[in-house]
Amino acid sequence: MPPKSYAFVPPTRDWTVRFSAGSPWKILLSSSNSCRSAFTLIELLVVIAVIAILAAMLLPALARAKDHAKSIGCVNNCKEMGLGALFYANDNQDYLPPINRDPYVAGTMNAHTNWWFIMIQPYLYGMSKTNSGSVWRCTVVQNADINAGTTAYFGVPWQGYGPAQNLSAGNQYFNYPSVPGGRASKRLSDLKRASQLWMFGDDGNPKVTWSTDNKPTCGYYTDVTVGAPGIYAPGWTAYPKQPAVRHDGNTRAVFVLCDGHVESWKWQDFRNDVNDVFGVNSN
Repeated sequence: MPPKSYAFVPPTRDWTVRFSAGSPWKILLSSSNSCRSAFTLIELLVVIAVIAILAAMLLPALARAKDHAKSIGCVNNCKEMGLGALFYANDNQDYLPPINRDPYVAGTMNAHTNWWFIMIQPYLYGMSKTNSGSVWRCTVVQNADINAGTTAYFGVPWQGYGPAQNLSAGNQYFNYPSVPGGRASKRLSDLKRASQLWMFGDDGNPKVTWSTDNKPTCGYYTDVTVGAPGIYAPGWTAYPKQPAVRHDGNTRAVFVLCDGHVESWKWQDFRNDVNDVFGVNSN
């Protein structure tokens, strides 16, 4: 007798959707095998509301975390630039790099390409000889923050970092030379307060004329150098080149000091010139 063959027939279930007679908001799903489940529209709305509340709580925290991550990236950039400058000084009789190898001559700066970042570039592995991208660019600077007029004047699209130029006679530890190729900046060994002096960091110029002595709320264009507060007038009201507080909710600026360590300060700390950080009175 040949063996019997059996065909497997999957069970079927006929679902019926109907509204509950007792509550117009209740939907009943029933099947032929008496399996029944039910939910209400109110329950669904509660779940959606809970998800919306959780999202509203988490999104600001995620935004702050993202902003802080960019701040950490800026710290790394400044650290690398600081090390590059220290290595440069080690190979150049302990002198810090000048702002440019050529003197500052108004109206001709777009022809001078020997900027400080070109001089420290050989000490930063894999860095381009232009200052675009990578370590040269502040992690939050956008193309719209680079002023076309400044780029045309200096021949360089500044990326958000610059040295200190305090304009204080005898205490300018970063400067332009008086003759091409001449010494301009000071020796590291001449700086008695290297751990308190700005080397490179977030710099900028308010995007609108800012004549009040308080923190700009208009955002910053990138600039070449950072000036000290109190040049010609209180704060930066007359000489607007200043630390650009772009990080941690536009509250802090990151900078590397002349001993190579990095800090992040609030605008008011810079305005108060804490520790004579720009070297106006002493180096």
